[in-house]
Amino acid sequence: MSSLGLTSFGFDFGSDKKCIRINLANNAIMKIDGIKDRNVLVINLSNNNLKSLSGLTTCVNLKFLNLSSNHLDSLAGINNLKKLDELYLSYNILRRIREINNLQRLRILDCSYNKLLDA
Repeated sequence: MSSLGLTSFGFDFGSDKKCIRINLANNAIMKIDGIKDRNVLVINLSNNNLKSLSGLTTCVNLKFLNLSSNHLDSLAGINNLKKLDELYLSYNILRRIREINNLQRLRILDCSYNKLLDA
């Protein structure tokens, strides 16, 4: 669903179907209305207009998250994503990333091209 001009997104596949990978890159998404499938492992939301992580915090099994090139100024709620291995946050407007301190499994972090004051 990449490059479709979407402005919002949310889904619930129910218990009988599983989605493990979501690519919503290169849209105009400003809001995630909620992803209720706990089986999702990979989400690419790069190049959108997101300002917050609301709607993603229920993806507790997520391992890969790309939020590069959005309008994020906070990572509130990211501490719910304890299984994250890779997190891409480049080209946002982040000033602080303290919220990632509890992500013990995080191996790769890209927060380049932000206005970070501290880590």
